[in-house]
Amino acid sequence: MAPKSQWIAIIVTVLIHLVISDKFFQVSGVSHAPLSGTSAQAIYYGKFAVTEHNRHKGTRMVFEKVTEGVTKLDGEAFTVIISIKAKNDARLYRAELFRASSKSHLRLQHFVTVGTFEAGL
Repeated sequence: MAPKSQWIAIIVTVLIHLVISDKFFQVSGVSHAPLSGTSAQAIYYGKFAVTEHNRHKGTRMVFEKVTEGVTKLDGEAFTVIISIKAKNDARLYRAELFRASSKSHLRLQHFVTVGTFEAGL
């Protein structure tokens, strides 16, 4: 049987590999997985969030792209960072969406500004 220090080294190595590989990470103790900003799912969530925000707030924001996203592994919660077109700049928004079950409607829960940058950069 291997000494205790070898088992600890093995466990630490595996944990470091999981963190570096970025396949899964923890947010508030809940398992999440990255969502590619170019995936059809992320684009759907981004467009949905902008449409819902425009409908509820009477704005005319134009969806540009999803820069990053994350999905809760049980498929109930989704967070996307969205780039919105503006006159001379683009704004980044964090949209949080929620679905109570696979058969329920998607809902926009939060839509907040997280930054701006000059268009074309």
